Amino acid sequence: MIASKLLYLHAIFEIFVGVNFIVSPENLMNGYQQRPGYESLAHETFGIACIFWGLLIFLNSTDKTTVFLNVFWNLVWVVMLGTQFMGYPMREQSAVEDPSFMIVPVTAHFVFTIVSLFALTHISVKVEKGKTN
Repeated sequence: MIASKLLYLHAIFEIFVGVNFIVSPENLMNGYQQRPGYESLAHETFGIACIFWGLLIFLNSTDKTTVFLNVFWNLVWVVMLGTQFMGYPMREQSAVEDPSFMIVPVTAHFVFTIVSLFALTHISVKVEKGKTN
């Protein structure tokens, strides 16, 4: 099924972002140099979360619940990064000086929202011995 296969692109994107947030977040944030300590730890743990989310999508691209949650995952990122990009951060403390780098993830998450919605509408529900998929 083409819809669930398109989700593999999203999984690869998440894993790529995750690895970069662990080893070199400046590559994704216009060269911003993270501070040692909590900021570096936050980037690393975010990277781990992205990797696991990517693996979850990769391994469950035909699971309706996973894909349903993936729609919301992407919508949250579109809203959070999109409002930041437009100069309206969720909290003043999270405002960044140069949000121009956010256009790439906002666009990617918007595309993956559409892909996830498309996949969600094409996943059939199978009933096998009391299980749904």
